[in-house]
Amino acid sequence: MITSLRNYLHHVFNPHCSQCAVDKQVAEINPVVENLKAELQKAYDTIEKLQDSNPVVEILRNELERAYRNNDHLLEQLFDKIRYERELIEKTAINPPRPNHENLLPIGPGRVSWNVRRKELETQRRLERQELDRLQKNGITPVTENDLDKELKTVSENA
Repeated sequence: MITSLRNYLHHVFNPHCSQCAVDKQVAEINPVVENLKAELQKAYDTIEKLQDSNPVVEILRNELERAYRNNDHLLEQLFDKIRYERELIEKTAINPPRPNHENLLPIGPGRVSWNVRRKELETQRRLERQELDRLQKNGITPVTENDLDKELKTVSENA
């Protein structure tokens, strides 16, 4: 009763979890495996009955045993893959990977009001003026765009 309630709640709150996907794959594979085993056992029993009456039966029996071993090997590989996926799910469930927040930039507002933008521009201009004043106090005259334009005009006129 408690187990069925727990399973029901799990499927309601986690309908697409990876553990359920693996369990679903196992549930789909198990009937196929059982059918293969039953068919192989029937064929093996039939061969055992016919073994004494026909010499070709020994060859067929060897082929059947080889096919049986091959099927066991393939099933073992399939179950190993399922076991690996389960272990991986358990590891990530215990220690989920941490997202890398270093490269993420905050999402800003889509539109900035004029008052906010005006304050940003005023702050930027004030800082530029302070830097310009500091350079002039130290005796350095910064080159402005107007100076460069005048220089370009004189060079083009002389050329």
